[in-house]
Amino acid sequence: MSDKPTRKQQKSKLKKLEAEIERLQDVEAELKRHLQFTESLLSAVPIPVFFKDAEGQYLGCNRAFTEIIGVTPDEMKGKEVYDVWPSEHAEKYRQKDLEVMDNLEHQTYEFVVQDKTGANLSVIFNKDVFLDEKGKVNGLVGSFVDITARIQAEEKLRESEALLKELNDNLEKRIKERIKELNCLYRISALGYKPHASLAENIQGMVNLIPPAWQYPDMTCNRIILEGKEFRTLNFKETSWKQSCEIILNQEQIGIVEVFYLKEMPERDEGPFLAEERLLIEAIVEHVSRNVERHRSEESIKSLSGELIRIQESERHRISRNLHDKVAQDLASLKIAIATLFRDIPAIVQSQTRKVPKILHILEESIRSGCAS
Repeated sequence: MSDKPTRKQQKSKLKKLEAEIERLQDVEAELKRHLQFTESLLSAVPIPVFFKDAEGQYLGCNRAFTEIIGVTPDEMKGKEVYDVWPSEHAEKYRQKDLEVMDNLEHQTYEFVVQDKTGANLSVIFNKDVFLDEKGKVNGLVGSFVDITARIQAEEKLRESEALLKELNDNLEKRIKERIKELNCLYRISALGYKPHASLAENIQGMVNLIPPAWQYPDMTCNRIILEGKEFRTLNFKETSWKQSCEIILNQEQIGIVEVFYLKEMPERDEGPFLAEERLLIEAIVEHVSRNVERHRSEESIKSLSGELIRIQESERHRISRNLHDKVAQDLASLKIAIATLFRDIPAIVQSQTRKVPKILHILEESIRSGCAS
């Protein structure tokens, strides 16, 4: 009996082989269709996608990747990260590739990539492994999302927030400074209406109110020199950091207001002083001038009032003397006339006019009283 297959057996094997070839062709066609679909899918995805084998060599990438990096998929195939990227970037990429293939877990991290112009883009990487039929790591698939615009927007937002905070802080500080200045002027103005206070007391009161209104109250001292008299704070010390303003009244300098810092302070509008403090010291000088003018007016009024009272009193005495002299003369004349009449009337009339001596006595007393006045 021969081992040679029969014609029938050969025919059967040929049919099986043809069927297997046809199946393999169908599988190949399906694989091609699947590959084309995958390539189309990757091409349509707007984010860069790449894939590598287990050795870290690039197997390919999509259109978005090539548009950003400026390298075609064929140029990427077979290359490692060190062949494509700057060394400081490549080292990080390789480290992260090894981690994801060792841990077999999805990986996300934020880093940078260099685009075709050489600019560094801030991105978020996402990577995951793919396995062979035996469950062994066969490579990895990765993608990255460009977040440069978001990072820049966040940075601008932080800068805007910092600027806004700075503006708010400055505004709050400036408002507090203005409140201090207004409070100073209000209290200085109130000194002018303090009853029975002397000019010296008012000026010293102003001196004491000035330091709290400046930027650095603890480092501020001042003095007012007025008509040769000096009024100063207890901590007064003349330094090179000075702000001053002359006191002018009726086009004549009668003094000066001087504010000093006891030590060097940051440079501002006028040396270490604010522009608003220049306005404040000028307003204080105006108040000093008004106080001097008011006190001068009050002294003048007092002097004129005293002079008027003296003149009135003198005139009253003069009129009183003249009046008394005239009355005395008239009464004396009347006495003489009555006495003469009394001597000349008949005796019968004298007996009925016994009241005449009494009248004469009254006239004499009036004359004496008038002369005495």
